[in-house]
Amino acid sequence: MAGVTVGVTMVAIPVAHADPMGTNCETSLLGALYCDGPVKPDGSWDRCVDVGSQAITGQYGQVSGWTMPMHQCYHYDPAAPPFKLGQPDHHIGLDP
Repeated sequence: MAGVTVGVTMVAIPVAHADPMGTNCETSLLGALYCDGPVKPDGSWDRCVDVGSQAITGQYGQVSGWTMPMHQCYHYDPAAPPFKLGQPDHHIGLDP
């Protein structure tokens, strides 16, 4: 039974983190989806991050629960970038 749960989980997670077509989005190596708004005149932009539910495994590898999905937006200033592990250090996408 545990093998079926893990197999389904591994298939479902990449679909939840797929980059939306035609947007300024990028999926990090840690599985978070980062999307940037347009660059403002001062060179900064707004960035949103989405992280899907992830399995919490017990001592013997069984799934004992799930984390809650997370969505957070914040201001990103490349002159004073916030320390966020795994996030892109550049603006994602092209602005006209």
